[in-house]
Amino acid sequence: MIIHLRNFFRNTSLILSFFLIANTAWADYCTPDYITGTGSGDYIDGVELGDISNFTGAGDDWNDYTDLSTTLVPGLTYDLTVYNTPSWSESYAVWIDWDQDEIFTEDERLNPTDLTVAAGATGTITFTVPFTAFPGTTRLRVMCVYFPPGAIDPCGAGGTYYYGEAEDYSIVIPAAGPYDLGVTSIDSLAIHIIDRINFNIIITNI
Repeated sequence: MIIHLRNFFRNTSLILSFFLIANTAWADYCTPDYITGTGSGDYIDGVELGDISNFTGAGDDWNDYTDLSTTLVPGLTYDLTVYNTPSWSESYAVWIDWDQDEIFTEDERLNPTDLTVAAGATGTITFTVPFTAFPGTTRLRVMCVYFPPGAIDPCGAGGTYYYGEAEDYSIVIPAAGPYDLGVTSIDSLAIHIIDRINFNIIITNI
């Protein structure tokens, strides 16, 4: 976008141009690498989370599906379902970059321990979106590894994994509005009115 400002001084026209340059997203995210990858039938058959429903079968070692997205609201709980390859049992791990620093940290891992899913089976990871999640668009990473030597590393452990696949998606965190209370249910609410006294109930979003 170019904005022209004209300042007339001594019959001279001065034009100032301001160029707004958008930042490039995902510039610094690590790319997992496998030695064999999906070549022997080790892959993520499908992922479902909110509006994301992606069944692609075997892809590359790492696949960019960030054109697919879903909105997650802080304070709410969601289920992410992975559909495993019909060929082998695989271990799964999932991260969401809540603070948008392009690094998947341990506290951003949705399943504390690797989820083992049998061949052709499904696995579900239940998680709650933290209230500290930054608003905006961030990244979800789903990884499967065949018999990892330890907890799955979001960057591929330096290319030491032999078999598996990684998939990235986009997650949208909405900005908190003035009426965003983060309330999912109210079990009971009792109000006692004495002598018709007028009063106000104020709920503060903390």
